[in-house]
Order: sequence, then structure tokens, then C-alpha cells
Amino acid sequence: MVKSHELNNTITELETQVEKFKSISELYYEILNLKLDLVTLKDQSKSSSGKIKIIIEKLDSKLAIYENLLSELTKDNKIFQKELEQYITSKLEMHKSDIQVEIRNEGVQIQRGFENSLTQNFNNLQSKMQDIFSKHEKQINLLKTLAYIIIVLCFGLGIKLLLK
Repeated sequence: MVKSHELNNTITELETQVEKFKSISELYYEILNLKLDLVTLKDQSKSSSGKIKIIIEKLDSKLAIYENLLSELTKDNKIFQKELEQYITSKLEMHKSDIQVEIRNEGVQIQRGFENSLTQNFNNLQSKMQDIFSKHEKQINLLKTLAYIIIVLCFGLGIKLLLK
């Protein structure tokens, strides 16, 4: 089973990466705004253009660094996201097959239980039928004996009546 602790750690790490990405994006937009302001100042102030050019170059180089960092973080984030999706998908597939096996096992156990119960009920019914059959057989034998006795008595009475 997927350890919820590992999944929570992964989600926390992803949230941390997203927060970093947001802060870098905010810095990026701030720097873009600063760059636009500086370009405007450059146009307005030709006398101090040398200093502004140096500042703009520094900001451009920092902006390039931040853009590269942002690009790398974006790539890393996409790679991490793909790996996380693959990991989660593989774990879900594994658990899906585990659940299917468990359901099959439960089905087999239910079937065996039903078969055992049916067999036991059939055996109980068979033993009850044999008990009833043996009781009926005893009664039939008793009736046969009584019938023979009655027949013998009838013959005896008939002979006695004939002899008199």
C-alpha cells in the first residue's frame, strides 16, 4: 500500500516548489516592471544615460539569471510532476490489482462456504431421510408381523370353526 506519509511528504515538497515558483514569478514581474521604469527614465534623462545604461545592463543580467532560474525551476517542476504522476499511477494500478485479487479470493471463499453449507445441509437431509426410512421400515415390519399373526389367527379360527 502507498504509505500516506511518503505521499504527504511528496505533496508537501510539491507545494514548496510551487511556492518558490510563485515567489520567483513575482520577482520576475517586479524586475520586468523595474526594467520598464528604467527604460522610461532612460528616454527622459539623456544626461545620465551612462549611469542608466550600467544599471539597465546589471538589471538585464540579473533578469537573465532569474529567467534562467525560472526556466530551470519550471523544467524541474514538470519533471517532478511527471514522476509523481507515474508513481501515483503505478501505485494505483498495484492497489487495483491487489483489490481485484482480494475480491476474487473473497468470492472463492464465499463459494466454498456456500458449497460446504449446501453439502452439510444435504448430508443432514440424507441422514434425516434415512432415520425416517428406518422408522417406517420398522413400522412396516411390525405391520407385516401383525398381518401374519392375524392371518394365522384367522386360519386357526377358520380351522377351529370347520372342525366343530
